[in-house]
Amino acid sequence: MVPGQVREDFRKALVAGATYSHHLLRCAMLPYAQISHPSPLYKGRLCQVDPIYGYTLLPFAQTYHMAPPAEPVPGFTDRHGFRVLQEHVQLSFDTGKLDILFLGCSFTYGSLCQPDSIFAQLSSKVLGFRYLNAGVGG
Repeated sequence: MVPGQVREDFRKALVAGATYSHHLLRCAMLPYAQISHPSPLYKGRLCQVDPIYGYTLLPFAQTYHMAPPAEPVPGFTDRHGFRVLQEHVQLSFDTGKLDILFLGCSFTYGSLCQPDSIFAQLSSKVLGFRYLNAGVGG
C-alpha cells in the first residue's frame, strides 16, 4: 500500500468516526434535554436521568399531563417509581405478595389516561389482583 493512500484512508475513517459521534451526540441530547428540564406538557416533574436506562420515573412524583383541549391527566408514582392511583402512593407492596406485574411502554403506563382507566388498573380490579404497573413511556 502506498503511504499516501494509508494517510487518505485514515483521514476518511477519522471523518466518518467524527460524523457518527456527532450524530450519536445529537440523538442523545434531545431526550436528555426533555428529561432534565421541565416540559410544557407536564406540570411537575416525572422523570430523572439514569446512567443505565437513560431515564427512570421519579419516586413519589405527582404530575399532570397537559393535553389541551382535554382536562389535565394526573399521574402519581410510588416509592419505586411505579405508576399508581393517588390513594396508593404511600402503599408499599411486598413484591412477594403481588399477583401480577405489568411491563411495557406508554400504553402500559397509561399516558394520557386517567389513573382509574388504565388497563393495568382495570384488569387487576376485575380479577381482584394486587399489581404493579412498571410501564414507562418513551
